[in-house]
Amino acid sequence: MNMKKIKLLLSLLTVCVASNRVYSQIEKYSVPSVTEYFLSFGDSRVLRPNTTPFSINMVLNGDPKTRLGFCWFTNDIVENENSVVQIVAKSNAKEDDFVNAIEFSALGEKISLNYLNANKNTMVLDYLNFAFPKYIDIQNPATREYISHKAVAENLTPDTEYSFRVGKPGAWSSIGSFRTAPNTSSFTFNYTTDTQANTPMMFDVSQYTVTKAMEMFPNARFNLNTGDFIETSSTSTTKSSSSEWEWERWFATMQNHWMKMPIVPVLGNHDVSVIDKNFFRHFNTDDSYNKENPSFATKIDGTNYSFVYGNALFIILNYEEYRTPGYLDHLGNWISEQVAKYPDVKWRFLASHRNIYTGANHHAKADLKTIREAMISYIDKNDIDFYFQGHDHVYEVIGPVYDKKLVPNAVTDIKEVPGGTRANMTGKEGGTYNVQKGTVYMVNNSAGVKKYSPRTEAEMKSFESVTGVPDYFSLFTGRLGQTDEPTFSNVVVTDESMKITTYAVNEKGEAYLFDEIKIIKQDDTLGTDAVSKSSKSDIAVYPIPATDILNINAENVHQADIYGMDGKLILSTNTNKIDVKSLNKGAYVVRVIQTNGATSNHKIIVK
Repeated sequence: MNMKKIKLLLSLLTVCVASNRVYSQIEKYSVPSVTEYFLSFGDSRVLRPNTTPFSINMVLNGDPKTRLGFCWFTNDIVENENSVVQIVAKSNAKEDDFVNAIEFSALGEKISLNYLNANKNTMVLDYLNFAFPKYIDIQNPATREYISHKAVAENLTPDTEYSFRVGKPGAWSSIGSFRTAPNTSSFTFNYTTDTQANTPMMFDVSQYTVTKAMEMFPNARFNLNTGDFIETSSTSTTKSSSSEWEWERWFATMQNHWMKMPIVPVLGNHDVSVIDKNFFRHFNTDDSYNKENPSFATKIDGTNYSFVYGNALFIILNYEEYRTPGYLDHLGNWISEQVAKYPDVKWRFLASHRNIYTGANHHAKADLKTIREAMISYIDKNDIDFYFQGHDHVYEVIGPVYDKKLVPNAVTDIKEVPGGTRANMTGKEGGTYNVQKGTVYMVNNSAGVKKYSPRTEAEMKSFESVTGVPDYFSLFTGRLGQTDEPTFSNVVVTDESMKITTYAVNEKGEAYLFDEIKIIKQDDTLGTDAVSKSSKSDIAVYPIPATDILNINAENVHQADIYGMDGKLILSTNTNKIDVKSLNKGAYVVRVIQTNGATSNHKIIVK
């Protein structure tokens, strides 16, 4: 036993008596608050009555302008049955404001879940077994009994601030809040992946990472998490070895955040629990896929779903059934059906845990090749713009890719830096990516402790016969690197572009910029009228001729594109000062797009 464990166990001597006093009254308290009591070395202030709702969260379920899904747990006692969600159209509501609240009844399901895993939660088991041997048997971890409550709030008003609470009279949760989606097209959200924790320290890391994201971007409308919320999976169909304790800690350490921000959850391989179905018990996502596709239903409900937010279609995918014959093709056709339902959206996004393309530990794994070979034709033919991934615990920007090949001349504004290092294997940062003819794939590392190393170009070359992707390294058009610190991204979506800004968070909880990319979708050519003459505009572009810096006399420049006289896009930027030193001498057209949507074309000469 190492010194850390010895110190931990010795410190428990001071709370053993108190712990056994709690044991004699254990049924009076909620399951997670008892765990919190042990982890806080006997701080009785954390104990909560057994009627207290916990693991509370909101998810996008259907049209986010008018609907929202809720889920929470309680102890399995009669007093916790027949609970509701109460909602009032008011921000920062107080208890008195709920007198005339709208109520939505919850469907409660009594469930028995495996609480701890003897192999994955050894530290916690040692801790609890020493302090409180009656509480848990290390050889045969006990199950815990719960009620999973699910409700959907419907007929809400778009772009409206609401306050809510869950439970029932005498047993209400704290008050949370949310805002329904607007009718407008622009919005922002946060993107995290792979918190994947199974110890208190690991949950602390994911907690301070998400906390920083919430502090920096309080207006983000939701958090997209591309899977592996926790560590311990259980694929057996005969005996569960899952860890509800890990799910409990994931929610408990970040409960204040999930009372204010909906989650868009994606099933990861570590989240799979075939018997206990913890993911489904905790998230009230749209489960219509399984009802409508019984021949290819997933083992865990609510893991394939879609929704439209603003001007974007989000399609959430479960690849954990990839071994089932015909499943991936069926899933590809389902993607096509979702795209066909919403033909007028500007952006099409996919999100899954397992990767289509990646450059770290899972780069040459057989499962990813199987998924890639089955899915890329559906991705390509449905003109998917951006793919949010997880699984490989590294930062990577890939593409745009079409038919396993890099789309030519689709990336501009790349900053060249020293490469070949763990922090930046490609020697690239930033960039503007035109997805008109392909898809950009991304992993933003992980919001937890676990990290993988980026592959070198030589390593990727050596695996080409396995991956079936020629010149794989060339697909990494942006940064490929490891922060060795947890990360999160903020995504801003407008009609004209997307901006994905990724931050790393140090152990002090301080964030610093790691990378920022821009996504556009536009034809890479201008018509003959545009290149033959300039349009009338109050904007001036100078000097003409330009030798190094071209200026645009406007502060509200959203985007500036330079085209050759053949109409082909040369570069794209979002500043009013453009470095043209790298351009060949000759004539060009500058297209300026302002933040109000106004567009003007300007002929220039580079000398």
